[in-house]
Amino acid sequence: MSAVKIKIESLYKIFGKNPKEGMEHVKNGVDKAELLEKYNHVLGLKDINLDIHEKSIQVVVGLSGSGKSTLIRHINRLIEPTSGKITVDRTDVMSYDKNALRNFRRRKTAMVFQRFALMPHMTVIKNVSLGLEMQGIDPKEIEKIILCDVQNEICPNLEKIFENLLNDSGYQGIKFEKKIDFEKLYNQRIN
Repeated sequence: MSAVKIKIESLYKIFGKNPKEGMEHVKNGVDKAELLEKYNHVLGLKDINLDIHEKSIQVVVGLSGSGKSTLIRHINRLIEPTSGKITVDRTDVMSYDKNALRNFRRRKTAMVFQRFALMPHMTVIKNVSLGLEMQGIDPKEIEKIILCDVQNEICPNLEKIFENLLNDSGYQGIKFEKKIDFEKLYNQRIN
């Protein structure tokens, strides 16, 4: 198995006026409903532990409001945790100052927000590659970064994963061939 790329340990997120106080209530056994009703705090994440291995695909699945986006936003610190540890490449993300965090977000992480933040006038690949283009990376290098040979062991069934994710998100009709044709995909619109 490959090395752990992202490690999340004992991650908690409490929303409200005094998250640390809310954290104490949760540690003492108060559940989500009681935390909201009695203390006017919302339990966003509770004791999340997760290892994401290098060269793997991790899928976070759950009902609306279950904390999927909240969890993902903790990795790049768009949301600060109430408690817990997040490491990427064995480096504590919580230790980053403003400049290090900016560089981390520019070079090490990427996030495509839910549908409302996608650029409907752009193709699937253009949406995914926009951050790389803004950094001035050569288009051929972007192609190498974003797409891989679906036959190799790192990306088996990549086209099915993309197709299913897009279809589940309401983007029906986007199909992928066994060998991804970069030009065709580059020109495929998401609307």
